[in-house]
Amino acid sequence: MTDNETTTIQPTVKKRRRAAIGEFARLDPAIFGLPLFRPMPRRWKTKEDNWRNQSREYDIKFNGEQIHIVCPYMLTSSDLGILLALLSLSGQDRHTRILTPVSFPHHEDFIKNALKTKGKISEYPHITVTCSYDDLLEVAGISVRKHTKKDLREKLRRLRAVFCERTVIIGNQEVTKSSGDEQLLGYDSLNEDGDNVITLSERLTAAILGKPYIRVPMPLWRKLSSEVARILYVRLCVLIREGEIKTKSMDDIVSMVYGDSAGGTQQQIKDQRRAIKNAFDEINKLGDWTIEINTKVGVMHYDLARKTRQGREAAQHAMELER
Repeated sequence: MTDNETTTIQPTVKKRRRAAIGEFARLDPAIFGLPLFRPMPRRWKTKEDNWRNQSREYDIKFNGEQIHIVCPYMLTSSDLGILLALLSLSGQDRHTRILTPVSFPHHEDFIKNALKTKGKISEYPHITVTCSYDDLLEVAGISVRKHTKKDLREKLRRLRAVFCERTVIIGNQEVTKSSGDEQLLGYDSLNEDGDNVITLSERLTAAILGKPYIRVPMPLWRKLSSEVARILYVRLCVLIREGEIKTKSMDDIVSMVYGDSAGGTQQQIKDQRRAIKNAFDEINKLGDWTIEINTKVGVMHYDLARKTRQGREAAQHAMELER
């Protein structure tokens, strides 16, 4: 092996089951359990830059970790779609490479350069996804004709700006071995075919490789048309497992979608609740959820029921019979 060959990154490929390839996105429940993605208020449609340039910070404890996330921009459902598309494409072997610094030390330098990684997390596996602009837009359910490469690069730039810091805590002691911080993703490089080579953070990678994760079915997500429905659908998938039923008040659900932007004037509250109700209608039509008013608990409370696989198949069969 020549010196030139030793400096070229050749990530190893890890074979995975192909049953759900392209059909599901595997999400980190810690990150996607936060209101990172929000509907753009109508009053800001003509002043998008002003609305987007608002920074948010979040702190969450999850599985013995203290996680601090800095989000310099407001992110919308279209940004969410691109991130879901990347996570979905990561399930396809032809798109995915796994960087393993333990086996190939030069991978660690690549990770640090791509994600500005600091700390020991640079020694953990990271995934790179190779895909074209059209691949991303198609899987995200975004019209290729209405979005230019410049639009997509802008979405990737906003996602790249999200920074995640992790501190592992055992008892009252911080463990520096597994702690560190890095960007959510990096997308600096293009391969010889002109495709994007996008590096996913250790948190996103861990969910894809089987650590705590939530699955979002992309074909169903793409059927949703409104911003609110797409954001709410992901939040519900994180909150409720298959076969579970949870009761939430309308105010709780509004906060899930709008974060600290929830509330405001009386008219804004009405508009937000109306948007949530319309999103309920969209989600109910998919067949994998049943969302109903719970009159026993109180006014404006809803039962959120996520069906099992058998329940979804039965609902789909009933829909086909009605046709």
